[in-house]
Amino acid sequence: MDPGAGDAPHGTRTARGDRAARWERTTRWPLLSISLLFLASYSVQVIAQPDGLVRHLLNGITWVVWAAFAVDYVVSLVLAQHRLRWIVRHPLDLALVIFPGLAMLRLARFISLVVLLQRHAGALVRGRVVTYVVGASSLVTWVAAVGVLDVERGAPGGNIETIGDSLWWAIATITTVGYGDYTPVTLPGRLIAVGLMICGIALVGVITATFASWLIGQVRTPATAGTGATGHDAPQPPADADRSSVRPRSDAAPGSPSHR
Repeated sequence: MDPGAGDAPHGTRTARGDRAARWERTTRWPLLSISLLFLASYSVQVIAQPDGLVRHLLNGITWVVWAAFAVDYVVSLVLAQHRLRWIVRHPLDLALVIFPGLAMLRLARFISLVVLLQRHAGALVRGRVVTYVVGASSLVTWVAAVGVLDVERGAPGGNIETIGDSLWWAIATITTVGYGDYTPVTLPGRLIAVGLMICGIALVGVITATFASWLIGQVRTPATAGTGATGHDAPQPPADADRSSVRPRSDAAPGSPSHR
């Protein structure tokens, strides 16, 4: 039993759950918007390396975004029905509060949720699934490229020094091509590479499964149409039905035509 939740009446826990759901629905898109703002700020900081007022402004945006995620974490924790369980099930949220630089990962979380919801919609939205997966992969590719450039630029023995180098490396990695002309040499860079490889394998798997599902649907459609045209699937009357219509009845009255 979670502390602070087990002793609460059932009605209190239910009301708290309703408030938590409303809070999540209300803050989902604002948090996504400030995540995009953070990603843009972080990208400018890494790529352009500005000084002076611009640098202070971008740092201020980072801290504002961190404060917003911290408030969201605290409120969500207070409204959770089982707080300890909520903490265990939301390690990413805790990481976002402890490490402000990880706030960009919430983008991938939201897009992943959208992809999972679309998968349950069936064949009608199969094309949308691919669209969301490709969009999420593009976002992960950009985040990985900026992150690798941030940790690899100026590293001893490294060769990733520009955004062009890191983008080329990220695209080659997520597509599982892996030319090897650009490679991360730092531990953070290699950890980012591992995550990008996993995303690349998942991307290939989703696209392959979606294409296979589409191909099976195309093969089944003509077969179904053909059976419908020839009438093989139409229900046939039982053979006994025809014979019963002409077979004499055993219980017919004496003298009836059937006994003649």
